[in-house]
Formats: sequence, C-alpha cells, structure tokens
Amino acid sequence: MIKRKLSATIFAGVALGIALLGGCSDTKKPSGGKSDPPGQADEYLSYTRDNRFDYVNTTLQRFDYNGVKISNDSVFKQQFQYAMEYLLSVPTDDLLKVMRVREGKDVDGSSYLGGWYDGGLWVAATFGQYVSSLARGYALTGDERLKIKATELIDGWADCIADDGFFYFSPDRETNSTHYTYDKVVLMCVDVYTYIGGDVGDRALGYLETATDFAEDYLARNRLPAGPNGPHSGQSVEGGNSDIEWYILSENLYRAYLASGNQKYYDFADVWNYDYFWDALKNGDGGKYYNVHAYSHTNSISSTALKYMLTKNANSLEQLKRAYEMYDKYELYPNGMYGTAERLVGTVRDLNTAIDSHENNCEVPCNTWAGMKIVKYLTELTGDASYYEWGEKLLYNGVLGALPIKDDYVRRGITFYYANYQKNASKEYYGASWPCCSGTYFMNLCDIADQIYFKDADSLYVANYISSQVENNYGKRNVVLTQTSNFPYSNKAEMTVSCTSTVDFDLKLRVPAWATNFSVELNGVAVDGATDGDGWFTVGGSFKNGDRITVVFDPKLTAERIVEGEDYGVMFMYGSVYMVAENAVSTTITFDKDKSVDDYIIGKDGGTVYVRDANDVDFKFVPYYELGEGDKYAGNLSVSVKGV
Repeated sequence: MIKRKLSATIFAGVALGIALLGGCSDTKKPSGGKSDPPGQADEYLSYTRDNRFDYVNTTLQRFDYNGVKISNDSVFKQQFQYAMEYLLSVPTDDLLKVMRVREGKDVDGSSYLGGWYDGGLWVAATFGQYVSSLARGYALTGDERLKIKATELIDGWADCIADDGFFYFSPDRETNSTHYTYDKVVLMCVDVYTYIGGDVGDRALGYLETATDFAEDYLARNRLPAGPNGPHSGQSVEGGNSDIEWYILSENLYRAYLASGNQKYYDFADVWNYDYFWDALKNGDGGKYYNVHAYSHTNSISSTALKYMLTKNANSLEQLKRAYEMYDKYELYPNGMYGTAERLVGTVRDLNTAIDSHENNCEVPCNTWAGMKIVKYLTELTGDASYYEWGEKLLYNGVLGALPIKDDYVRRGITFYYANYQKNASKEYYGASWPCCSGTYFMNLCDIADQIYFKDADSLYVANYISSQVENNYGKRNVVLTQTSNFPYSNKAEMTVSCTSTVDFDLKLRVPAWATNFSVELNGVAVDGATDGDGWFTVGGSFKNGDRITVVFDPKLTAERIVEGEDYGVMFMYGSVYMVAENAVSTTITFDKDKSVDDYIIGKDGGTVYVRDANDVDFKFVPYYELGEGDKYAGNLSVSVKGV
C-alpha cells in the first residue's frame, strides 16, 4: 500500500487457463496433500465439498465457505448473525410480490417492501444477492432455516418466469437495470447450486439456463465505455432496456461455467469483457476512466481474475495487478475506502477536494464488496500477503463500518449507504429503503469467513487475525486451528492446534505492514525467522495436539495524508482501523515538528485513544465502526506543524 503516514516525526514526509477447459470434472477434485505417512489411515474432513468447484490456476486456494467458522464472541460473527436473522424475518411472500403481480398471481396477504424494491430503475435488483447470502450463510452454519428460505425464494422467483422467458422483477415489465439484475440472477443460481446443492441446486442450474437463453436475445450489446460526463455516460438506453453496467457480467458467468461445465456461460462471459477500462488501468491512463461509476467499475475488475484462471492469459493477470496498484496510488483514502460521489478520480490527485465537495465519500457496502473480491483473487493467484493491507481495512472500515440494516415504524430495509469523511460529519442511514447496498451488506457479512484463511498442499495461511476456527487436511491427517483475537483492543492473537496425531504442515502468518513489532511464540518459546518475499512468517515443521502459537503485533496511532505530500487532510489509523475524532472541538490538530503522534497520547480505553496536541487541545479518537446513528465526528483533520 502507498504509505502517507506522518511517522517518526510529524513532518518527516511520506513514510508511506489453461486452454479452455473441456469440462469441469477435473476442477471438482480436492487438491492433494503430502504423501501418506507409513501406516497412517486417511482422516476425513468433517465437511464435504458438495458442488463446490476449484478456482483453477491459483497459487493458493480459498476455503470457499467450507471448514471455517467465526467464533461467537467475535464482533464479526455478531454482525453476521444479526444479518441472517434479519433476512429470515422478511416475509417470503413480500419479497416475491412484485414479480407475482406482474404474472397475475395471488398476492393476498403480502405487502410491498417499499423504497427501491418496488419501483424505479432498480426494482428488486438485489433479490439475487439476498438469495445468494442465504445460500452462503447456510454453507457457513448449516442452519436449515437459511436453506429453506433460499429454496422458497428461488423456486418462487422461477414460478414467475414468463412463458417467453422474461425473468425480471418489475411488475409492469419496464426495467432499466437489465444487465445488473441478470448478473445477480447468475450469482443467485450459481450460489444455490454450489452452496446448497441437492435437488434445489439442480433446479437452480435449470433456472439459470432459462434466464440466460432469454438474456442472450434480450440484453443490449452496445457495450460502450463509460465516460467523464457522468458515472454511466456513454451507455445507451433503448426504450426501457439500458445497458447500464454491462461490464460487470463476466465474473459470475465464468463462475457459472466453472460450476456447470456448460460452454454457453464461458462464451457469454466473453461477450462482456471490459478491456477498455482494464487496459486503461494497466497502462496508467486515468483520463479514460475519470469520473466514472466507482462501484460498478471496481466490480468489473474481478472478471480479469476469472479470465486469467481459465486461460492463463498473462495480460489478464497484469490488468488485475495494475488495477490494484492504480487504486492504491490514486483512488484509496488511507482507510481503504474510495469513490466520493460514486466516482473514480483517475490519475487526478483530488481526493482532498473530493471529500470537501461532497459528503457522500464512499458507497460503503458496495465498494467494500468489490474491493474484497479483488483482494481475495489477487491473494489466491499470486500468494502475496501484501494485498490484505487493503483487505484488512475493508473488513474493519467497510464491513464493520456499515450500520446494520433495520426497520422502524414507518419503513423497512433502512440501509447504511454512504459514509461521510468530512471534517464535520455524522453517521447516518440512507433516505430510501432497500437500495443496492442492502444487497452487498449481506454479501459482505457472509464473506468475512472467506477472508481469513487460505491453503495449499503443504501450508495453512492466516491472512487476518479474527477469532475463528479452520479445518483442513495435511498428509491426509486432519488439523483444526482455533484462533482467538481481540484486535484492535489487544495486540495479539492466540492459536491452538487440534489433531489426533502429529501433522506436518507450515503455518504461514501474514505480517501486517502496520505492525511495528511482530513476534511469534510456539508453546512459549520464541520462533526465529524472517518474513518471506510474499509477506508471510512461517512457523514450520510438525504440530501435535495442543500446540499453542502466540502472535504479537504492535499497531500505532498514525496520521496518514489523504493525498501524498499534502497535510491539509489527514486521517488517523490504528493499524488497519480507521479512527475518527468524536465530537471534535477543532478540525485542526497541532504537532511539534520533531515529535510523533504517539508522543501526544494521554490515555487509552478499549478502542478509544485520547490525544492532547501541542496547543493542549484534546481529541478523542474512536474506531469509525463503533459509531452509532447520528454520532458526530471529524472524519479527517488538518495538521498544523509547529517549528517549521
């Protein structure tokens, strides 16, 4: 990550595929491990792969919602559980009403949901994400209620597909979000097949084929690049059928191909590749995407990862890597978020201006979802831990940073949409119910479990320090790793190995760039070693039941420039956690030129850090994700430096 820290001294400057697969039978085989130890029988995992497919041509593998559990005492688990219970509480008949009205079906006893769900451009466009979240939630928990709900919804939706194949949700057949909504249908069907399986999974593949047959004829194929005159400019509208966000389709269609082996999905995915934008990122040509829609363009980048997996085309991987570099250098605020007023800035260094000019500084759940996918794909493809410098920020400041969806006495589906990072800010819900961020809100909370661990044949990788448990098989011997962490309230993580007999594997620990100290002990004895070129610290050898690994890291409170070289706008970070000045009496903080931020800390209480600056002005810094509705804070501060 580009570092913009005011560190050491406050004024010290910037410290800152294979050829086309003939079928997918081979992709469904579990990866092999080490050779069997003599005389040892196979031990089997407590979970099954079901219809899960391998993301091919990767250096590391994701667990893909299989074998990972987040601990009940984790704030991440608490948010996830709340979200799943909320989804379960929304009546199935209400979620299906708009499409049943269109087909003249019985809607007695059901109610419209309101907001974006029932009318306008995005009628029920989030439906597929709700079903996908239920399927992924079921894969994570085994909660039959989630499976039943997902089954009722996808079957109820399929029952409303018109005789001509029209599968959209608008009750009057007028819909403008044709490409966007079809993408969510592909996502839904693939995820029900992959994470629920069984008869409903098989039906989901049939539903997908029906929808795709219709979409092949129905979707506009102008495929014009977006331009600088607005987030979606350059994209045409033909009657009620617009090709807005056409460029997000490839990723999930490639996933459909991997899941089903059906060549039609691969071919249809190729139709929607967005090389104009991806090559602009690769070539550093920010003028080609200045002012375009941040979320949808970022979302499209993940398609390059799938394209590389299926073709091993080096250009696709280069597009993905360079996209990360360009975002890191130009688009990202120090807290990992981006997209003020839903726009990308290209190569214009105007993030300070962007924050000042518009209070909607990030479309939080949507932008987080798009970013987390990029990080996960890059880590899988390259084995490089450094991408989680961004990924960790997205978890704490994006996933946790969003207020939980809720209802009140007037309306349902009240969602946190935009974050305000201005100097005089407050944390507020969005004004309309069920916006697009209500879909990615649930997706993000499911995906936490898939952002903690990775694996290969010989090693288990810990990418994030979150209380959780992971199970895997090495040398056909089972191992369960239980991790306990209370970061950012404590500076360590403790891990315990459970196994029936000695297991040989390497434990790879991500070394965060923000960790001023990083030390590891095995059963109380310091482990010597160095971070490898990919950012992992290795605890290697044989592990036996009860082995304990303790990881200690020391985050510091740092002031990081929003724009490199400019002190006008500074965000405070505690490791990867975005800290804001709650109820600040001043929006300028003053330091002496030869002192560090730590020199001004006068106390800590949980996640709160108290600072008294060089002018004896007190600031209370709290994690952004701890703020509640209506809380007031300074999202960034100006810096005044004495002695310069």
